[in-house]
Amino acid sequence: MRKIKSELSNIFIDIDDTITSDMGKTFINGAIEAIKLISLKVNIFIWSQGGVEYANEIVEIANIKEYVCAVLPKPDLMIDDLSVKDWSGLLKINASNPLGWDKLKILSNQLEGDWIEDNPLLREIK
Repeated sequence: MRKIKSELSNIFIDIDDTITSDMGKTFINGAIEAIKLISLKVNIFIWSQGGVEYANEIVEIANIKEYVCAVLPKPDLMIDDLSVKDWSGLLKINASNPLGWDKLKILSNQLEGDWIEDNPLLREIK
């Protein structure tokens, strides 16, 4: 696992229908390559509603452990003063449109440091 760098943005990436659609038998086109590429510029956290053991298993199968800062269960409850839809940098990528990973790779080449800060390009990739 990588060390968390305070000067970088933090990205939480889900597993099911974001990285894999079939529990790690195959991976969504561009997902693993994008994770490796963007890990140079962000702290990556992998999480899943399936729990920590499942998330760790997928990280191992995908061979991305060295690119990830932590593996977590998806929260059961989140408490914040903002609704999730109001967070800056909320990105939607799913198996039905994996081109989002390609767009994220292209965008990452243009940005440095804490690059999520209210960037409209990162609001949502459909």
